Amino acid sequence: MRSAGPPLRNLALVALVVLLLAGLPLAIWLDLRDLTDAALRRQAADLNSAITSIRGYYARNVVGRILASTGSTRVLPNYEDVPGAIPVPATLSIELGRVIGEHQSNITYRFVSDFPFKNRAPHALDSFERETLAALRQNADQQFAKVSASLFSDRVRHIVPIVMGATCVECHNSDPDSPKRDWKVGDVRGIQELSVTQPIAANILSFRYLLVYFLFAGASGLVFIATQSRQAALIRSMNRELERQHQIDRRHLDWLRQLASFLRHEVRQPVAQITSSIELIHMTSGSKAPLAPYIAAAAQAAKDVWNLVERASRATDAEAFVRQSQLQSIDLLRLLDELVRHQQQTYSGIHLDLKGSGSVLVHADPTLLKEAVTNLVANAASFAIEQSTVEILLEQAGASAIIKVRNKGPLLLSDPEALFGPFASTRAGPSSEHQGLGLYLVRLIAEHHGGSAAISNMDDQAGVEASIRIPLRAYGSSTHR
Repeated sequence: MRSAGPPLRNLALVALVVLLLAGLPLAIWLDLRDLTDAALRRQAADLNSAITSIRGYYARNVVGRILASTGSTRVLPNYEDVPGAIPVPATLSIELGRVIGEHQSNITYRFVSDFPFKNRAPHALDSFERETLAALRQNADQQFAKVSASLFSDRVRHIVPIVMGATCVECHNSDPDSPKRDWKVGDVRGIQELSVTQPIAANILSFRYLLVYFLFAGASGLVFIATQSRQAALIRSMNRELERQHQIDRRHLDWLRQLASFLRHEVRQPVAQITSSIELIHMTSGSKAPLAPYIAAAAQAAKDVWNLVERASRATDAEAFVRQSQLQSIDLLRLLDELVRHQQQTYSGIHLDLKGSGSVLVHADPTLLKEAVTNLVANAASFAIEQSTVEILLEQAGASAIIKVRNKGPLLLSDPEALFGPFASTRAGPSSEHQGLGLYLVRLIAEHHGGSAAISNMDDQAGVEASIRIPLRAYGSSTHR
């Protein structure tokens, strides 16, 4: 059963990405809403404080002075020195700036001019105020603003002109303390400046949802990086193991190539001697002798051995060996019957039982099929219980022929697919005497004929069943020669 871990991790990763994508606009919207609320609250509080300060100033310096005076009321710059007098607009503006500044630490109001009355201290103008005043005297239909920032706060300064009206001109031109007495209507007397300072910390805290989002996104990114790093380390470890196994397989393949050459040169003479001896025995004993079946089996076996050695010597690896096939029409039941009769003499204590119903024709290489079935029978016999039966079954399923080999013995304890690899032998039993190429060749031969090979424990858990499936239809030979 495959682990559900990777799909679940992939699903969790997709869900996390969707959550992050959906969370960003949500966090921005929540922060904008909070920022708007905070700005409105701050503006309302500042305006309320300014109105309260103006009302208090008006109550003390205007209404209070009029009510306290028994004489006539006059409007004077130096209203504090005359009982019942109230301030002129310029004095009112200057003093309101001081009152607002006392109650609002982040708001500054200035009503200044470079022509102060003689009884007032001169106003200190900075470069921005002087440049703005000069520009406004050239064109009064302007407004100026300057934004500055520091490490901890932002500041906005807004300046508009103080334009002389008819009443202002009359008063200033007639007052003996006025520094200039040729004012005209429309002249710029000075500037009115409103400065607002906002701490950056307040703005940062207004984006708390966005900050939480970025913290969550950053933590998710770190977890993702850690996960990817761990997976990369695992992949590197697997690659090293695969490289090590590749080196082992390559050494085995090199050994097989050397073995093929060795067999061609060293086995030729013994096989030739065996064949000659068998022919001599056959000639001297006669066709009716009791030994005739055994002599025929020995002759066929020697022929098959030499055929295999010749083809293996020309092959550079197992796949090249299989590709040297010679396809022809074969009756599988007849081929299996001959093979079982010959193999029965090989295994003492094991009975081979062939079961099939009628002829099953395939287009295949008989030598390769014999090699594949022989490997399955040898594998089954080597693990079978003593004095038990190895069953060879020929079945037809749809458009395929199936050859099954069953034995009673130890069960498979590991992944069956691993047994089809080169040099693989993981079952309990005397597998050390083999090179682990039997099932590997079985699968190569089956797939070469357009079929497949499989191995598994039997349903009753009494043993193991290996099978080869081959198509019944004619299989094109041009690509397999």
